[in-house]
Amino acid sequence: MLSEPSNCKHANKVQSADKVANPIGEIFRSYGEAYIKQYNANLNEIKLIRNIRKCRTPALGTIVITCKGCDAATRIYKSCGDSKCPICQSIKRIQVQDKISQKLLNVPYQHVTFTLPHQLNGLLKRNKKALYNLLYRAAWQTIKRLFSSKDNVGALPGMIAIMHSWGADMKYHVHLHSLITFGGLDEFGEWKFPKRKDKIAPYRTIKACFKNTYLKGIERLHKKGALVKAPFF
Repeated sequence: MLSEPSNCKHANKVQSADKVANPIGEIFRSYGEAYIKQYNANLNEIKLIRNIRKCRTPALGTIVITCKGCDAATRIYKSCGDSKCPICQSIKRIQVQDKISQKLLNVPYQHVTFTLPHQLNGLLKRNKKALYNLLYRAAWQTIKRLFSSKDNVGALPGMIAIMHSWGADMKYHVHLHSLITFGGLDEFGEWKFPKRKDKIAPYRTIKACFKNTYLKGIERLHKKGALVKAPFF
């Protein structure tokens, strides 16, 4: 219940349910079941599709908010609450962003993306936990190693990262977005900036170091028998 002055201009009016833009829901309502059948979607994918297509629709019920002063009412459709829904989870993303921003150091940051080649997709899909974890570790080891070189920085950096398993076209595309402090603390606790003004290290150096680190990680997991093999592996 919301309180408003008794002379509220909306007195005796009932506003319709909010119409939140949900184009993905429209697509899933039209083509979701056909997609599930054609691509043999797994249980989690089916649940997500069916949740999003109902999000902010009468199917999930309605909340009525009434003004105490004039009895004007607004009906709001309930959201699905799925953690992967882009509509009802937007506020949670903002809250997470605020929480993370409060923990970031007051220093410059650089955005670096670590991308895995599509040739590894078969292996990745069969070993998500092991190889996704390896992606985080390999990226951090790469940055830490490059920062330790006095030719680059000679200090310990800070880094925060989040992985995406899809690209802009919603196809399987595993990559890691990371924010890296543009500098770090040396052995004496003093802040050191990179030797270069616009990058922490040459692109080809970062690429080669990450590639070598990730492939060695796969090799170790393979020798331990910790990987389910893809047909070509």
